[in-house]
Amino acid sequence: MRKFIKLNLPAFLLLMSALISCDIITNESPLPGKGKVALIVTDAPFPANLVDHVYVTIEKAELRLKGENCKTPEGKVIPDCSEGYILMMAEPIEIDLMQLRNGLNRLLSEAEVPVGKYNMIRLYVNKAEIVLDNETVFPLKIPGGSESGLKILLKEPLIVTENGSEEILLDFDLSRSFIAQGNPKNKKGITGFIFKPVIRAVNMKKSGALAGKITDSMGKPVEEALITLYQNVEVVTTALTNQGGIFKIIGIPEGNYFVTISKEGYKTVEKSEVQIRNKREVIKNVILQRE
Repeated sequence: MRKFIKLNLPAFLLLMSALISCDIITNESPLPGKGKVALIVTDAPFPANLVDHVYVTIEKAELRLKGENCKTPEGKVIPDCSEGYILMMAEPIEIDLMQLRNGLNRLLSEAEVPVGKYNMIRLYVNKAEIVLDNETVFPLKIPGGSESGLKILLKEPLIVTENGSEEILLDFDLSRSFIAQGNPKNKKGITGFIFKPVIRAVNMKKSGALAGKITDSMGKPVEEALITLYQNVEVVTTALTNQGGIFKIIGIPEGNYFVTISKEGYKTVEKSEVQIRNKREVIKNVILQRE
Protein backbone atom coordinates (compact mmCIF):
# COMPACT_ATOMS: atom_id res chain seq x y z
CA MET A 1 0.00 0.00 0.00
CA ARG A 2 1.27 3.48 -0.86
CA LYS A 3 2.28 5.82 1.93
CA PHE A 4 1.28 9.42 1.07
CA ILE A 5 3.40 12.39 2.11
CA LYS A 6 1.79 15.79 1.56
CA LEU A 7 4.13 18.45 0.22
CA ASN A 8 3.55 22.10 -0.63
CA LEU A 9 6.05 22.43 -3.46
CA PRO A 10 6.38 25.16 -6.08
CA ALA A 11 6.27 23.09 -9.22
CA PHE A 12 5.66 23.56 -12.91
CA LEU A 13 5.33 20.23 -14.67
CA LEU A 14 5.44 20.11 -18.42
CA LEU A 15 5.55 17.35 -20.98
CA MET A 16 8.17 16.40 -23.44
CA SER A 17 8.42 14.49 -26.54
CA ALA A 18 10.95 12.92 -28.87
CA LEU A 19 12.17 11.90 -32.28
CA ILE A 20 9.92 9.18 -33.63
CA SER A 21 9.10 7.66 -36.99
CA CYS A 22 5.88 8.62 -38.72
CA ASP A 23 4.61 5.05 -38.16
CA ILE A 24 2.96 6.12 -34.92
CA ILE A 25 0.68 8.52 -36.79
CA THR A 26 -2.47 7.07 -38.33
CA ASN A 27 -2.63 6.97 -42.13
CA GLU A 28 -6.08 8.48 -42.61
CA SER A 29 -5.99 11.61 -44.79
CA PRO A 30 -7.08 14.86 -43.10
CA LEU A 31 -10.18 16.71 -44.25
CA PRO A 32 -9.81 19.42 -46.96
CA GLY A 33 -8.14 22.55 -45.64
CA LYS A 34 -6.59 20.71 -42.70
CA GLY A 35 -3.37 18.92 -41.76
CA LYS A 36 -2.48 16.47 -39.04
CA VAL A 37 -0.37 17.19 -35.95
CA ALA A 38 0.81 14.63 -33.37
CA LEU A 39 2.06 15.31 -29.85
CA ILE A 40 4.36 12.51 -28.73
CA VAL A 41 5.61 12.11 -25.16
CA THR A 42 8.96 10.93 -23.87
CA ASP A 43 11.36 11.65 -21.04
CA ALA A 44 14.90 12.96 -20.89
CA PRO A 45 16.28 10.52 -18.28
CA PHE A 46 17.35 11.36 -14.71
CA PRO A 47 18.86 9.16 -11.93
CA ALA A 48 16.52 6.19 -11.92
CA ASN A 49 17.83 4.87 -8.62
CA LEU A 50 16.11 7.76 -6.82
CA VAL A 51 12.61 7.33 -8.20
CA ASP A 52 10.44 4.37 -9.26
CA HIS A 53 7.57 6.27 -10.90
CA VAL A 54 6.76 9.82 -11.98
CA TYR A 55 3.04 10.00 -12.75
CA VAL A 56 1.64 12.99 -14.62
CA THR A 57 -1.96 13.49 -15.70
CA ILE A 58 -2.56 15.81 -18.66
CA GLU A 59 -6.21 16.84 -18.99
CA LYS A 60 -6.00 19.05 -22.09
CA ALA A 61 -3.56 20.21 -24.78
CA GLU A 62 -3.85 23.10 -27.25
CA LEU A 63 -1.88 24.55 -30.17
CA ARG A 64 -1.65 28.30 -30.68
CA LEU A 65 -1.97 29.78 -34.16
CA LYS A 66 0.50 32.38 -35.40
CA GLY A 67 0.44 34.64 -38.46
CA GLU A 68 -2.28 36.15 -40.63
CA ASN A 69 -5.56 34.76 -41.99
CA CYS A 70 -5.82 31.91 -39.47
CA LYS A 71 -9.12 30.38 -38.46
CA THR A 72 -10.51 28.76 -35.37
CA PRO A 73 -12.12 25.27 -35.61
CA GLU A 74 -15.47 27.09 -35.93
CA GLY A 75 -14.23 28.96 -39.03
CA LYS A 76 -13.77 32.38 -37.43
CA VAL A 77 -10.96 34.38 -39.05
CA ILE A 78 -8.23 35.54 -36.65
CA PRO A 79 -6.23 38.40 -38.27
CA ASP A 80 -3.68 38.24 -35.45
CA CYS A 81 -3.39 34.62 -34.40
CA SER A 82 -1.40 35.28 -31.22
CA GLU A 83 -4.50 34.43 -29.17
CA GLY A 84 -5.97 31.65 -31.33
CA TYR A 85 -5.78 28.20 -29.72
CA ILE A 86 -6.74 24.91 -31.38
CA LEU A 87 -7.78 21.99 -29.16
CA MET A 88 -5.52 18.94 -29.55
CA MET A 89 -6.90 16.74 -26.76
CA ALA A 90 -9.54 16.99 -24.05
CA GLU A 91 -9.52 13.54 -22.40
CA PRO A 92 -7.21 13.13 -19.36
CA ILE A 93 -4.18 10.88 -19.85
CA GLU A 94 -1.92 9.59 -17.06
CA ILE A 95 1.69 8.95 -18.01
CA ASP A 96 4.54 7.33 -16.08
CA LEU A 97 7.58 9.28 -17.21
CA MET A 98 9.90 6.60 -15.86
CA GLN A 99 8.66 4.27 -18.59
CA LEU A 100 9.72 6.75 -21.29
CA ARG A 101 13.51 6.79 -21.10
CA ASN A 102 16.38 6.71 -23.60
CA GLY A 103 14.34 7.16 -26.75
CA LEU A 104 11.11 5.44 -25.71
CA ASN A 105 8.04 7.55 -26.34
CA ARG A 106 4.25 7.60 -26.36
CA LEU A 107 1.69 9.33 -28.52
CA LEU A 108 -0.05 11.91 -26.36
CA SER A 109 -2.44 13.28 -28.96
CA GLU A 110 -3.21 13.43 -32.65
CA ALA A 111 -5.66 15.85 -34.23
CA GLU A 112 -6.64 17.51 -37.49
CA VAL A 113 -6.03 21.25 -37.32
CA PRO A 114 -6.49 24.15 -39.76
CA VAL A 115 -3.58 24.87 -42.09
CA GLY A 116 -1.30 27.64 -40.85
CA LYS A 117 1.59 28.40 -38.53
CA TYR A 118 1.67 27.35 -34.88
CA ASN A 119 4.15 28.66 -32.32
CA MET A 120 3.02 27.53 -28.86
CA ILE A 121 1.65 24.51 -27.02
CA ARG A 122 -0.47 24.91 -23.90
CA LEU A 123 -0.83 21.94 -21.55
CA TYR A 124 -3.19 21.61 -18.62
CA VAL A 125 -1.72 19.38 -15.91
CA ASN A 126 -4.08 18.49 -13.06
CA LYS A 127 -2.06 15.88 -11.17
CA ALA A 128 1.52 14.80 -10.58
CA GLU A 129 3.18 12.51 -8.06
CA ILE A 130 6.55 10.87 -7.45
CA VAL A 131 6.73 7.33 -6.09
CA LEU A 132 9.64 5.77 -4.18
CA ASP A 133 9.94 2.02 -3.55
CA ASN A 134 6.50 1.62 -5.13
CA GLU A 135 4.80 2.79 -1.94
CA THR A 136 6.01 6.21 -0.70
CA VAL A 137 4.21 8.89 -2.70
CA PHE A 138 5.01 12.60 -2.91
CA PRO A 139 2.04 14.45 -4.45
CA LEU A 140 3.08 17.69 -6.16
CA LYS A 141 1.11 20.91 -6.40
CA ILE A 142 1.18 22.54 -9.83
CA PRO A 143 0.34 26.25 -9.57
CA GLY A 144 -1.50 27.38 -12.69
CA GLY A 145 -1.07 24.04 -14.43
CA SER A 146 -4.75 23.07 -14.42
CA GLU A 147 -6.13 26.64 -14.56
CA SER A 148 -4.20 28.83 -17.00
CA GLY A 149 -2.19 26.02 -18.57
CA LEU A 150 1.55 25.57 -19.01
CA LYS A 151 2.91 27.27 -22.13
CA ILE A 152 5.77 25.96 -24.28
CA LEU A 153 7.02 28.04 -27.21
CA LEU A 154 8.19 26.42 -30.41
CA LYS A 155 11.53 27.99 -31.35
CA GLU A 156 10.62 27.60 -35.01
CA PRO A 157 6.92 27.85 -35.94
CA LEU A 158 5.29 24.60 -37.02
CA ILE A 159 3.83 24.96 -40.53
CA VAL A 160 0.78 22.76 -41.16
CA THR A 161 -0.12 22.24 -44.81
CA GLU A 162 -3.24 20.73 -46.35
CA ASN A 163 -3.13 16.92 -46.06
CA GLY A 164 0.27 17.19 -44.36
CA SER A 165 1.39 15.47 -41.14
CA GLU A 166 3.63 17.10 -38.52
CA GLU A 167 5.13 15.96 -35.23
CA ILE A 168 5.91 18.15 -32.23
CA LEU A 169 8.70 17.48 -29.78
CA LEU A 170 8.24 18.63 -26.18
CA ASP A 171 11.38 17.66 -24.32
CA PHE A 172 11.33 17.97 -20.54
CA ASP A 173 14.92 17.51 -19.37
CA LEU A 174 14.35 15.82 -16.01
CA SER A 175 18.04 15.31 -15.32
CA ARG A 176 18.27 19.10 -14.89
CA SER A 177 14.72 19.80 -13.74
CA PHE A 178 14.09 17.18 -11.09
CA ILE A 179 15.66 18.05 -7.72
CA ALA A 180 15.51 15.70 -4.74
CA GLN A 181 15.51 17.29 -1.29
CA GLY A 182 17.40 15.75 1.62
CA ASN A 183 19.96 13.03 0.91
CA PRO A 184 19.75 12.20 -2.81
CA LYS A 185 22.07 9.18 -2.42
CA ASN A 186 19.62 7.40 -0.15
CA LYS A 187 15.92 6.95 -0.88
CA LYS A 188 15.11 6.92 2.83
CA GLY A 189 16.88 10.25 3.16
CA ILE A 190 14.74 11.99 0.51
CA THR A 191 12.37 14.50 2.08
CA GLY A 192 10.71 15.90 -1.02
CA PHE A 193 11.14 17.11 -4.57
CA ILE A 194 11.31 20.45 -6.37
CA PHE A 195 10.69 20.93 -10.08
CA LYS A 196 12.55 23.65 -11.95
CA PRO A 197 11.69 22.58 -15.48
CA VAL A 198 14.04 22.92 -18.42
CA ILE A 199 11.92 22.49 -21.56
CA ARG A 200 12.65 22.74 -25.25
CA ALA A 201 10.26 22.53 -28.18
CA VAL A 202 11.40 21.10 -31.52
CA ASN A 203 9.89 20.25 -34.89
CA MET A 204 10.51 16.50 -34.95
CA LYS A 205 10.92 16.34 -38.73
CA LYS A 206 13.85 18.73 -38.44
CA SER A 207 15.85 16.83 -35.84
CA GLY A 208 18.21 13.90 -35.40
CA ALA A 209 19.51 11.74 -32.57
CA LEU A 210 22.71 10.96 -30.65
CA ALA A 211 23.24 7.52 -29.13
CA GLY A 212 26.02 5.32 -27.83
CA LYS A 213 27.45 3.07 -25.14
CA ILE A 214 29.68 4.17 -22.26
CA THR A 215 32.11 1.60 -20.81
CA ASP A 216 35.10 1.60 -18.45
CA SER A 217 38.64 0.50 -19.37
CA MET A 218 37.70 -3.13 -18.61
CA GLY A 219 34.80 -3.01 -21.05
CA LYS A 220 32.12 -2.97 -18.35
CA PRO A 221 29.11 -0.67 -18.93
CA VAL A 222 29.01 2.53 -16.88
CA GLU A 223 25.55 3.18 -15.48
CA GLU A 224 24.26 6.73 -14.88
CA ALA A 225 27.06 8.45 -16.76
CA LEU A 226 25.89 11.97 -17.56
CA ILE A 227 25.90 13.02 -21.22
CA THR A 228 25.57 16.78 -21.68
CA LEU A 229 24.90 18.30 -25.10
CA TYR A 230 26.03 21.89 -25.73
CA GLN A 231 25.61 24.30 -28.63
CA ASN A 232 28.02 27.21 -28.26
CA VAL A 233 28.00 27.66 -24.47
CA GLU A 234 24.35 26.74 -23.93
CA VAL A 235 23.27 23.36 -22.58
CA VAL A 236 20.74 21.90 -25.02
CA THR A 237 19.80 18.76 -23.09
CA THR A 238 21.23 15.90 -21.04
CA ALA A 239 20.86 12.14 -20.65
CA LEU A 240 21.98 9.36 -18.32
CA THR A 241 23.10 5.88 -19.33
CA ASN A 242 21.05 2.86 -18.31
CA GLN A 243 22.30 -0.36 -16.67
CA GLY A 244 23.85 -1.43 -19.95
CA GLY A 245 25.74 1.86 -20.35
CA ILE A 246 23.42 2.83 -23.23
CA PHE A 247 22.11 6.35 -23.84
CA LYS A 248 20.04 8.00 -26.52
CA ILE A 249 19.19 11.68 -26.98
CA ILE A 250 16.41 12.32 -29.46
CA GLY A 251 14.93 15.44 -30.99
CA ILE A 252 18.22 17.28 -31.60
CA PRO A 253 17.98 20.07 -34.21
CA GLU A 254 20.46 19.82 -37.07
CA GLY A 255 23.80 21.47 -36.27
CA ASN A 256 27.21 21.09 -34.62
CA TYR A 257 27.43 20.29 -30.91
CA PHE A 258 29.91 19.85 -28.08
CA VAL A 259 29.38 16.81 -25.84
CA THR A 260 30.74 15.90 -22.41
CA ILE A 261 30.53 12.50 -20.71
CA SER A 262 31.05 12.52 -16.95
CA LYS A 263 30.64 10.23 -13.95
CA GLU A 264 31.84 10.55 -10.36
CA GLY A 265 35.14 8.68 -10.01
CA TYR A 266 35.96 8.91 -13.74
CA LYS A 267 37.77 11.44 -15.92
CA THR A 268 35.41 13.59 -18.00
CA VAL A 269 35.55 12.99 -21.76
CA GLU A 270 34.87 15.81 -24.21
CA LYS A 271 33.76 15.45 -27.84
CA SER A 272 33.80 18.52 -30.09
CA GLU A 273 32.27 19.07 -33.54
CA VAL A 274 29.59 16.41 -33.15
CA GLN A 275 27.44 16.90 -36.24
CA ILE A 276 23.73 16.11 -36.06
CA ARG A 277 21.72 15.82 -39.25
CA ASN A 278 17.98 15.61 -39.82
CA LYS A 279 16.43 12.14 -39.44
CA ARG A 280 19.83 10.56 -38.74
CA GLU A 281 21.27 8.90 -35.65
CA VAL A 282 24.89 9.56 -34.73
CA ILE A 283 26.65 6.88 -32.65
CA LYS A 284 29.32 7.87 -30.10
CA ASN A 285 30.78 5.05 -27.99
CA VAL A 286 33.09 6.25 -25.22
CA ILE A 287 35.51 4.63 -22.76
CA LEU A 288 35.83 6.34 -19.36
CA GLN A 289 39.06 6.09 -17.39
CA ARG A 290 39.15 5.95 -13.60
CA GLU A 291 40.59 9.01 -11.86
